[in-house]
Order: sequence, then structure tokens, then C-alpha cells
Amino acid sequence: PKIEEIARRHQSMFRRFALTAGAAFSFRAISVIEAPGGNGNGVVEPGETGFVQAIIDNLGIAAAPLTLTLVAIDSGITVSLGSQALGSTGPLASNGTLAPMIFTLAPGFLGSVAHLELRSSGDGRTVPYAVEVPTSPKRRCIDDDFELGRGFGRGLATATSGLWTRGAPQATTSQPGSQTTPGGSQCWATDPLAGASAGANDVDGGYTDLLSPTLDLAHLAAAEVAFDLWFAETLPNANDPLLVQMSRDGGNHWTTLLSRATPTAGWQRLTIDLPAPLTTQMVLRIRAQDQFASTVEALVDQFEVRGAVGNGAVTLLGSGELGTSLRLGINAPNGSIAVPVGALGLGPATTIPGIGGSLLLDAASLVLLAPQVIGSSGYAAVDTAVPNQPLLVGQVVAFQGAWLTTTTISFGGNAASVTLR
Repeated sequence: PKIEEIARRHQSMFRRFALTAGAAFSFRAISVIEAPGGNGNGVVEPGETGFVQAIIDNLGIAAAPLTLTLVAIDSGITVSLGSQALGSTGPLASNGTLAPMIFTLAPGFLGSVAHLELRSSGDGRTVPYAVEVPTSPKRRCIDDDFELGRGFGRGLATATSGLWTRGAPQATTSQPGSQTTPGGSQCWATDPLAGASAGANDVDGGYTDLLSPTLDLAHLAAAEVAFDLWFAETLPNANDPLLVQMSRDGGNHWTTLLSRATPTAGWQRLTIDLPAPLTTQMVLRIRAQDQFASTVEALVDQFEVRGAVGNGAVTLLGSGELGTSLRLGINAPNGSIAVPVGALGLGPATTIPGIGGSLLLDAASLVLLAPQVIGSSGYAAVDTAVPNQPLLVGQVVAFQGAWLTTTTISFGGNAASVTLR
């Protein structure tokens, strides 16, 4: 039984080793851009054409011919150049599209996101990659300037110093004495205190993890995460990369989105795609590490998630821990009024005469939060303090959005909830 348990636990690792015995193709990067002839706003809208390009790595130890195929998943999408034979790709080498693969959206395409699939084929295996193309500009869905405790926290750590801490950074030769939020003072840093020297409080002897709270992002498409990063590494070849990773299952399994070994040489804004599928149990992790003798510092500020999202949608940021804050992001049209609604839990979908959509919350405990006037960003956020009352532990609180124009009022299509702890 113990041998079987060990084998099952390491089955995925054994499979990865086996795959590398031949050719093992993996998508490194995919880009979608608006083709010439559109309106030039950078979005592939109905009636317009898009270009798709990709870079593929062969992680295996054998060469194999590689073919790329672009397939439309939704109706109303025409693929006019959807197959390319890229020739043999050597072991531990890369290959990419020779020319853009081309698709066009029908003028009457109604979806907020166009779904396609890119497939790499070779050595008898096909690897699919879901391509989500928003048909309108992405909007901010949730953000955090780290001025309040909204659920981000320190995760696992083996480092002996330089652990992630929220605070006001003090200047050293490897760390700035400022953050990036206008009028703010706080950010997350690998120990914001300067110490007696630049190497006194930097990351040493292992790694330290910064974790987001669990995020329900299942209502988003074509999502991306962005944040300001300061990263200092005195030995860029020391194999101490900063890692940005995501989990779809609450932190049990991780996918690396970015591995960076070179310093940023100042604050730098990063934008990283969140590949589909997005779930109700998303967690983001930033790992700073120093496994060798060097000075490593990392700082993060002005976090946000953007994506294609419907009007009235809500996105919740917060751990639910007593004494912290919950931030509710809500999306609605420019010029409308967004009304966040809270309740003690979810309820059956209920229609209300004169209001579009359905109420998804417990109707008996509804509370209206402060209305928000929506500007050109299509986004507003409301912070709610979680009282430090032990009797609240275990209580589920849920939120939904409604939005009003001069002629209509409608509920958003999703609800978000958290259990207080």
C-alpha cells in the first residue's frame, strides 16, 4: 500500500519524465493583435480580422516535425489561414509561426469573447491551447494598492531573512525608499526595513512566498494580472529567479507564468496573461528566492486583475479574516450608477418585476452598499471592514452588483462570497 501511495503521489512527475524521452511541445507565448483594416483600437471587434502568432518550445530530447492548427470554437468565426507546417524542431529548441494565422469575426458576432483553439502536433501527440479574444476593451475587475490588509499574505518560506512583509520600504542600495501608489505609503516587500546594510534584511538561505487570497475569477475571460515590481539581484546568473505562479485549485497545484532572473533596475509595470480556464479557486503566488550568495530584494505594489467581463459583474478580494477588509469590484457602463448589494449568503435565483437579470443572494438579509458613479474605466470598488467579532467566524457573506441607467435597472450575472474566519 505504501508503494502504491508513493507511485500515485508522483505519477504526474513520472509522466513528465516519460514525455521528455521523445519530443514534448509546449506553448511558450501566444499573441493576438488586430489586423490592418480594423478601427485601430487594438481590439478585434465584430467585422474585424485578427492575427495569431505563437512560440513553441520542444522540452523533449528528440526532434520532431511540428504543425500548428488554429480552430474556431464559436460560430461566427472564420479561420482563413489556420494551418502551418513548421518543420523539424530540435530537442530543447524553439519554433514559431512563419506568418500570422488569420481569423475574422462576423459583423453580427454577439459574444463578449471569441473562443478559438491553437493546437501543436508532432511526434504523435497534440497539445491544445485555448485562445480567448475579447471583442471589447478589457476592464479592471479588482485592484489592491496594499494600503489596507485585503487578504494578501505571506505564504511558505524557507528563507532565514527577507520574508514578505507589508509596510513602508526603507531605502538601501538594493531597495527603494518609496512605493508607487500616489499618496500611499505601503507595499509588499521582502522585509521593508533597511537594516545596517543592504544585505542585512534581504532574502537569504531559501525562498519566501507572497500569496493572494483565493479569488473567484470564473466570470472573467481573457484575463490578465498587472502589478508594479521592483526586483534586485546582485548576481543575475545565480539561478535565483523571481517566480510568478497561479493555482486553479486553491494552492494545491501551481503553473509558472513568469520566471525572471534579471533585475528591473527600478519600478517596472508587469502585465501577465492568466491562461484559461479560470476557476472559483484562483490563487496567485510571487516567490522571491536566494539559494546562492547574493543580495535579493523584491517589492510589489498596485495589483490589479483585468479581463472581459459583463456589466454588473462583481469580483471579491479578501480572505474573510476578522479585522481585515473586503474589497468588492463592480463593473458597469460609463455614466451608469452601480449599486453593490450584500447578504448573509446566497439564495435561489429570483426575478423581480421591473429589474433585469436575477437576484442571486439571500433576499431576507439584503443590504445595499454605497452606490458608485461609474466613469470611463467601467469600474468602481467598495471597501468593507470585517469586524473583529469572534461570533462572526463561519458566517458566509455574499455580494452581487446591480446597475442603473436613466431607463433601466439590472442585476449582474454573478455573485461572490467568502466565509469569515
